[in-house]
Amino acid sequence: MKKLSFKNRIRSGFILVIVILMGTIFYTIWQLLAISQKMELVYEHPYKVSIAIRDIQIDMYKILRLEGNIPLADTKNKLDSLIAKIHESERLYAQNLNAIKNQYLGNKSDVDSIFDALSEWKFTINDLYRLRRENKQDSLDFKIKYKNHNNVDHIIYHIKIISDYASKKAETAMRLALHKKDDTLNTLYVILIIATLLVLLLSYFISKSISQPIRKFVSQANAIFTTQNEKPDLKFNNEEDLFDYSIKELRLAYQNIEQQNEEIRSNNEQLDILNNSLKEKVIHTEQLFHKAIALAPYPLMIHSNGEVIQLSNVWTEITGYKIEDIPIIEMWAEKAYGKNDVPSKEFIYKLYELEGLQYDGEWEINLKNGETRIWDFSTSPLGLIANGEKAVISMAIDITERKQAEHRIKESEEKFHALFSEMAEGVYLHEIIYNQKGEALDYRILEANTAAEKLLNIKSEDSIGKLATELYGTKEAPFIDIYKKVAETGINIQFEEYFQPLKKHFHISVYSPQKGKFATIFSDITERKQAEQALKESEKKYRLLYESNLMPISIFDSETLNFLSVNNAFIDKYGYTREEFLNMTILEIRSDSEIGKLEESVKIADKGLVNAGVFFHKKKNGEIMQVEIISCDLVFDEKNAKLVFVNDVTDKMKAELIIQKQNEELLKLNSDKDRLLSIIGHDLKSPFVTIIGFTEMLIKNISIKDMSEIEEYAHYINQASTKAFKLLEDLLSWAKAQSGKVSFFPQKLDLNTICNDAMNAFMPGAIKKNININYLPNNDFTVIADSNMLKTVLRNLISNAIKFTNPGGTITIDAEQNISKVTISVTDNGVGMTPKEVSMLFDVAQTHSTPGTENEKGTGLGLLLCKEFVEKHGGKIWVESEVGNLPTDRHGKAGGSSFIFTLPQRE
Repeated sequence: MKKLSFKNRIRSGFILVIVILMGTIFYTIWQLLAISQKMELVYEHPYKVSIAIRDIQIDMYKILRLEGNIPLADTKNKLDSLIAKIHESERLYAQNLNAIKNQYLGNKSDVDSIFDALSEWKFTINDLYRLRRENKQDSLDFKIKYKNHNNVDHIIYHIKIISDYASKKAETAMRLALHKKDDTLNTLYVILIIATLLVLLLSYFISKSISQPIRKFVSQANAIFTTQNEKPDLKFNNEEDLFDYSIKELRLAYQNIEQQNEEIRSNNEQLDILNNSLKEKVIHTEQLFHKAIALAPYPLMIHSNGEVIQLSNVWTEITGYKIEDIPIIEMWAEKAYGKNDVPSKEFIYKLYELEGLQYDGEWEINLKNGETRIWDFSTSPLGLIANGEKAVISMAIDITERKQAEHRIKESEEKFHALFSEMAEGVYLHEIIYNQKGEALDYRILEANTAAEKLLNIKSEDSIGKLATELYGTKEAPFIDIYKKVAETGINIQFEEYFQPLKKHFHISVYSPQKGKFATIFSDITERKQAEQALKESEKKYRLLYESNLMPISIFDSETLNFLSVNNAFIDKYGYTREEFLNMTILEIRSDSEIGKLEESVKIADKGLVNAGVFFHKKKNGEIMQVEIISCDLVFDEKNAKLVFVNDVTDKMKAELIIQKQNEELLKLNSDKDRLLSIIGHDLKSPFVTIIGFTEMLIKNISIKDMSEIEEYAHYINQASTKAFKLLEDLLSWAKAQSGKVSFFPQKLDLNTICNDAMNAFMPGAIKKNININYLPNNDFTVIADSNMLKTVLRNLISNAIKFTNPGGTITIDAEQNISKVTISVTDNGVGMTPKEVSMLFDVAQTHSTPGTENEKGTGLGLLLCKEFVEKHGGKIWVESEVGNLPTDRHGKAGGSSFIFTLPQRE
């Protein structure tokens, strides 16, 4: 190196420093990437496999639960929906199996075995669907409870292998990754120390290379100034040149030193950046490790020296305990196992001395919410942590469902044996007997239950071990072809057959528990067959009665309301064809307003024939009819249905409505008649009492009375006779109006003339009471009305106004006309009426006569005649009144009562 020039030595030194630094950086990055890959393997493989396993277990138990609901599916739609859900779970099951096969690093044959078990399970599910469709409940229950055990055990066994392998793979990879991380970090520390020493050594040589020219300059300068006799190697003309050269050399040396110092500072900054990057990588690696623990699919706990350091999210989700709830192992043990089952401290602290994975056994743990779960624990060492203490990771697998499944399987086996012995159906287990050519010749009975003895009347000891031909005394084994097919293919078969040797009908279900063997589940259906034959004959008779019945009859589904059957009379009544009815619901012939009433009646269970009431039905042509419904519940084509008898009561209901209306009118007329007769009898009695009384007095005393007294008696008799005649005249007019015998000839009339005639008729009486009668309209009014009726109305209203107006009062007759009607009012400023009295004016049931201001008498029928005549014209009449005087009206007049009526104006 001494042979190199000063400049080249400096350059070489810095190149070496840069090479060392870059090599250190690249090696550090490479090692950190290797650590990251290892940690990803620890996280990714067990996580994905365990998630898929968990999903498979969920789908498996979901399928088992759905299978258990198959016997409860009482309709085809519910059964099809249930099977669709099972197939969807099977699809998810297969999808998760594929995910395991892609990720699984163990023996792939374990996954293939689960695929095979799934395929067998699919056949079983299809068979369950067929059994439910055929309503073979016993065979269905038997298959659900016992057929799937082998498949489920097989699947659980291989899932356990895969799960254990994934866990062990995760533990091994984790242990290797941690060792690799420690080794890599130690190596990086050594490399950093060596790199730092090399940089310092190179810095030393660089500084030495810089200082040599300075020392040489000092030596030469000293030689020049102290030993003047000696001649230096350099030749200078004078001391000034030597000084200038020395200054120049010093400046150059200073500049070189500054440059080297700057390079050293830059190198130190790069080293600091490298150190920080390495620290961040280490921190990132630790974060990845803790994240992998937190997101692990299993309950995981890292603890050291009895202190809990980290819990996985799954641990907290299942138990409900966070790390602050269980900061130390003893606290966790006390909460999870109870005070009496806490492991000893010696057991806990021995865990920190482990050199490999240790299986801790199965433990029952208590969750925070009080629930109990079963966990399978294992513990593995993690090595030293930052504080220098040993740490371990405790791993758990929740096996609660598996334990429950094992318990259920055990219970199922016990129930199976009890069911086998106690079930009502007979059960025989057989094996096929083959000849040397492999042809099925016979079959042997291997096992029989108690019901088989009773149904066949053959004891078990007499049947077990016997060949079928020997037992039944036949040349050929009964149904050998069917049983051979089931034993060889595993396809279940059901059939019903007459068994000649025993002279009975049997329903037989056949399935194969293993190849070459078959079981028969049979029941005696002889009585049922006889009943079916009788039922067919009965149905034939009832069908003839149903179709030929003259009353419309239909049957509809109680759930869907679809028509299931209609007879010929029903078709004729409504006008639809049979095909149209079978594609309709009962709602389509019902009135929309009665849909709710129909839904309520359908919900009610009919015990025998029930009269559901009267409804409105629609025919095809849109005609509405009223029908009386009589219904009862029945089962038709395996569906809950209602049998409906229809009785058309349209004409009957119309007649009843007419009769009801007429009855109401008659009741009202009778009431009005009775009331009126009572009033008339009372009003007629008074004048006739007067007439009879005074006539008797005249007869007895006429000879002794003078003419003035006789005139007085005659005056009283005349007044009473006039009153009685007026009452009879009003009664006759009202009776004619009620019976429609009053002539009605509307025509154009001059209102002014009609009103003036009415006013003139009562003018003497008005003058006598000093009452002023005013007629306001000045223009010509033409009205369309019956002359006699209009005059009668005006006379009665003016007479009433005079009667109830005090002397000196005023009566006003007014009229207004528009295009459609004329409004006429008679207003007085008399005594007025209370609202109660106003309400009684036009009611025939409450008619009465009120004395006038000078005790004038009336008949009480005048206003009733006014109402009848006004309404005869199509108008209406009403009263506006107050007790005492009313405020001044628009004409400047005041009145106690206003009687107002209208006359429609039509040609």
